[in-house]
Amino acid sequence: MEFRRFTVKMITGKKIILVPFKKKHLNDPSYLAWLRDKTVTRFIGRPELNKNITSKSLKRYYIKVSTSKNLKFFAVHEKKTKSFIGTAKIKMLEIAGIYTNVADIGLMIGNKTFWGKGLGTDALQALSKYAFHKLHARKLTGGVMSPNVGMIRAFLKSGFMIEGKLKKQILHEKKFVDHILFGLLNKTRKKPLK
Repeated sequence: MEFRRFTVKMITGKKIILVPFKKKHLNDPSYLAWLRDKTVTRFIGRPELNKNITSKSLKRYYIKVSTSKNLKFFAVHEKKTKSFIGTAKIKMLEIAGIYTNVADIGLMIGNKTFWGKGLGTDALQALSKYAFHKLHARKLTGGVMSPNVGMIRAFLKSGFMIEGKLKKQILHEKKFVDHILFGLLNKTRKKPLK
């Protein structure tokens, strides 16, 4: 299954709206600022974000994700103010994920003003519903560094279960921390797609 044939204009949650990530989001100065903010990126686990990320490297990333057949990349907007506050993605786990309909999801709430208000949980729930009902994913996965208590809470509140823990797997702030693996099965899916 390829995601490319599925188009979406908007995914609505109770507190957020997810829309396809476009050039206007890429060119929004706040997006680059979030990726340069070590407080925002400290739990993402991508070392290149700790360096001085450039507009040029962001454009290359945008081209890569916007042309991928197995990835959907979204801008997260707060519903009341319509503010662009973060990003979310759904990615088929390459060959095995395509064959078994397993997708990985990720989320970044970059605007710190909106932290701790349940928007991450709402975004995960809306993204999961979309993945199950529109993309026909059989299972969703996600991973979180153990110090990222907010995202752990958001995954658990969204129905995900802890499926494993990779002990001292990720180098984080000069020490190794656990990588917690989450999974959520699509309970409405009775048999595989053909």
